[in-house]
Amino acid sequence: MASSTSRREGCSRIRLDTAAELHEARALSASAGYREIPAYNDNQYAKHWYEKALR
Repeated sequence: MASSTSRREGCSRIRLDTAAELHEARALSASAGYREIPAYNDNQYAKHWYEKALR
């Protein structure tokens, strides 16, 4: 329900990052409608960044 809470709070998108070795997390993000985007932070452990627009 993070999406509905985020929309209520006025957010238009959700972003997340994950480590390269977390293949399951990457697959889950893709299956949930997140698209890979360029890096938006300097998290030393992150190798993949995702974003999903909220409707």
